[in-house]
Amino acid sequence: MLRPMISRWLTISSLALALVACGGHDSAPIPQCTTNAGCANTAVCLTGQCVDALTQQYALTLKIAVAPAEPDGSQWDTDGSAPDVEATLAPTSGSASPLSWGVQETFSASWPAVVTHFTGDALALTVQDSDPFGADAICTIDLPDTVSLLHQGSLVSNATSCQVTLSLTPVAPVQ
Repeated sequence: MLRPMISRWLTISSLALALVACGGHDSAPIPQCTTNAGCANTAVCLTGQCVDALTQQYALTLKIAVAPAEPDGSQWDTDGSAPDVEATLAPTSGSASPLSWGVQETFSASWPAVVTHFTGDALALTVQDSDPFGADAICTIDLPDTVSLLHQGSLVSNATSCQVTLSLTPVAPVQ
């Protein structure tokens, strides 16, 4: 009678030790972080944990400052007003729809957006002065692949006729 109880106790003890040694579950721990730079490869930091960068929603802020005159010194608009700024942010591969913004008669513009789909591709930002009779190029800026941009969190780029600040902050998983 004592022998079966000892055998049962040894079996249960062995199983308990095996569960403790293995952590009691099959999944690896999620890496902890405080910044995107603390995450590897295609991961970003969201609420203290490294998560897949390409499956998150991001708060995007685009700020553009336009030079007071075209590179040749002429005015942006024939009536002397500020340019009608249009900006388009698109993957260079054409794998996703571009984002577009516009505002009339300004030398400085800022647009917020919530972005849900990044492909990991490089991006191009095109800024132009849109007029009824045509559009004048203000600047074009090639941006790094989206994962590099996400790890940086923000980017400031200067071109001949504009300065661009782009920031991305992960806010939530894509639903």
